[in-house]
Formats: sequence, C-alpha cells, structure tokens
Amino acid sequence: MLGEFPGRNRPSSFQESDLARHALIEHLNAAYNTLDLREGWGSQRFADSARAALALLTKDEGRKTKAEDHSDASVLRPSSFVPTIVATGHAHLDVGWLWPVWRTRQKVAHTVATALHLMERYPDYHFSMSQPQVYHFLKHDAPDLYARMKARVAEGRFEPVGMMWLETDCNIPSGESLVRQLAHGARFFAQEFPDQYGPNSDPTACRFDRCPGRLGESSMGWMGRWSDTADVVMLAVFWVRVLS
Repeated sequence: MLGEFPGRNRPSSFQESDLARHALIEHLNAAYNTLDLREGWGSQRFADSARAALALLTKDEGRKTKAEDHSDASVLRPSSFVPTIVATGHAHLDVGWLWPVWRTRQKVAHTVATALHLMERYPDYHFSMSQPQVYHFLKHDAPDLYARMKARVAEGRFEPVGMMWLETDCNIPSGESLVRQLAHGARFFAQEFPDQYGPNSDPTACRFDRCPGRLGESSMGWMGRWSDTADVVMLAVFWVRVLS
C-alpha cells in the first residue's frame, strides 16, 4: 500500500508531513481490508466486497475540502489544514517502584520547584502533573511550595490532571479498587482546586485493555484502549454510573 514502500508510487502532490497523505493511506487500507477473498477472486463474495470497497473509496467524493472538514471525502485530496500542537511540561512520578517512597517525596518537591522556576523565566510556560497522591505529599512536606503551586493553578498555568489517586495497573486491581482510586482522587482535587479542576482523563494508567473504552457517563471522561488490534469483548467489571 501507499507509504509502505518509500519512493514507489508516491504522489508528488503529497508531502511526507501532509495529514491528507496519512489519512489517504488509512483510507486505502480500510478499503483493501474490506475485500473478502475467502472464496477466491471469481466468487460472488469477492465481488460484493469489491463493490463495498469501491463505495468506501468514493463516498461523498463530490464534497469540497475545507480546513474544518475531516470527513472521508477530504482524505482523497491534498490538504492545507495545519493542526494546532500544544507542547506542555508534564510530570508523571512513579511513587513506589525502584526507589524508596521518601525519595519520591523529595522528587515531587524538586519537580514542582523546577516547574515554578521555569514559569518565572518563561511567561507562556505551562505544566501539568498527575496523581493526587503526590499533591498530598507536597502539601504536607513543603506547604510554602504547595501554596506557590496553588497560585499558579489559579492562573491556569499549573494544571492538575488525572483522577486516579495513584496511576495504576488496570489488570490486577478489582473493579472496586479502580472506582475507589477515582473517587478519592476526584474528591481531593475538588477540595484543593474547586475552581480549576474539572473532569479529566488519566494520562498514564497502565493496560487500559481491562477497562471499558468509556466509563459510561462518569466524570472520568474518555479513557481509550491503547491497542488497535485486541478488542476486549468481555470485561471483568460492570460499570454503573451512580447519579447523586
């Protein structure tokens, strides 16, 4: 397929960095994967699948390409659409992995102090940090530093992210454990940052294959699977939203 063999059959109108080129590759692969050869090239099954593949490629082809149009039609044409990319600092701290917890608490203070120093030097600098547990450490270990951090949170430049009290493996814990992580984490952030903190996703929880692709209509927001091949049909946990 296009893109798998560099230098071969590559349209000159598409740059390597053009989003339309990458979208076109995905579009062609989707059409190719629609073809059904289980009964051979001359079978009715293949003919039907070929018509479906052609319909996929020509779907809405008469529509005009617009910068805000991300439909299937736009992927067949070069695009001038340029995405907005936001680069921001982020800290994910392993609380108790290959080092003692006291070292983690020390690193939390160092990390926040460094981020605040960079904010003083660069007015446009933003930073995010996950895990309510590390905020709890900082609040008790360095209250003055914690107060300075809260001032930056109020400005919108230091952003608390992630609702789990501690970013977790999602295979081993029980469903109740995961829910408690979310409940305790959300409660802490809501109490500490009531005007700034809202529904958020967990940026680095491990192995989402055992979690639902969407936690119903919970305040967790979207939490996707990282695997594009293994679709988990049966889940060990049944998620129910409790309305208050």
